[in-house]
Amino acid sequence: LETEGKPFPPKHLLSILFFLVYLTHFPGSAICKLNMVFHHVWIFPVVAVGILLVGMFSGYIIGVTTGHYPPVLPLISDGGVYKPEASIFGQCLNMAAFFYVITLCMRHLQIVAFYGDRLHWERTKWWYASYLLMLEGFASALGLSMVANFRESELINVHMVGALLAFFGMTIYGWGQIILRWTFHIRFSLNLRIKEYGIQEMRGPLKGKIVTRAS
Repeated sequence: LETEGKPFPPKHLLSILFFLVYLTHFPGSAICKLNMVFHHVWIFPVVAVGILLVGMFSGYIIGVTTGHYPPVLPLISDGGVYKPEASIFGQCLNMAAFFYVITLCMRHLQIVAFYGDRLHWERTKWWYASYLLMLEGFASALGLSMVANFRESELINVHMVGALLAFFGMTIYGWGQIILRWTFHIRFSLNLRIKEYGIQEMRGPLKGKIVTRAS
């Protein structure tokens, strides 16, 4: 990124990330307004996954064509060992981690906007569960960046810690979102049935009054 021919300062990217985290503490009405702006939130996870796949496959193709490693079942981390594929691999992983963090923030904002503002749920365990999942996702994004910046051939221990954070962290986040969504569905269904039952209970006495007056 460039501004007027000058490199885009990295501190601006950090400011964007801190701003997104700060938005998670906004009241519901403000979050709804933000949702009106971010109509196409699905772009962020698609871009993150797309850049990640480009980094892995480009490193594989360049590494095989240059003879750096065999074409049959090489490790993903092998794409970050030799140049030039190591530079492309690292850059793509850093960009994927950035868009992944934006995805985490947007997902939490969506949950808070829908269940907190539209359905008027109080900020209880569901909010903290979503927030903790977002923080856990940040740890997996950090691991992805560690894989990109600490090469397997230079600092294998740090590289492996980053790989464990990335793979297990993303797995935990994905399953956590599934379980959270399942609990939301159960609670939403129960609330809907309770409201329907209350409406039916109210209609019963009203029908009795109507019949009495008619007679």
